[in-house]
Amino acid sequence: MESSQKQRWSQWRRLQHEFGCFLIVGSTAACVHFGILWLGVVRLKLEGTLSTTLGFIIAYVVSYILNYFWTFKSKASHGVAFFRFVLIAVCGSLLNALIFAGFKYGFDTHFLLAQVAATGIVLFWNFSLYRIWAFR
Repeated sequence: MESSQKQRWSQWRRLQHEFGCFLIVGSTAACVHFGILWLGVVRLKLEGTLSTTLGFIIAYVVSYILNYFWTFKSKASHGVAFFRFVLIAVCGSLLNALIFAGFKYGFDTHFLLAQVAATGIVLFWNFSLYRIWAFR
């Protein structure tokens, strides 16, 4: 195999590995979020909105830490990386709402299918920007 071919193959394998890690981190963060929601409501008898907010914040920090150290093995300063992580997430949230509304109201798509489309697109948006900007 030629050197440039080996390099492309190596880059492709790295991309696949990072994306797989990214999916595992996202799933882990979702479990943390739901776990804290359940713990807050069922065990601690907290109000649901408070519990889900706490769950979201803690899951978000878990996601940042795991993506920083495991998925992307970043060397960027935490101040820069976390700011970029938050900025991408906020933009991703807005993009999610726009895509959802476009499918739901523009194409009269069932709301769950609209959310599946929005989630898929935003997933790749977040991964791409985290990879090329936030954690580099």
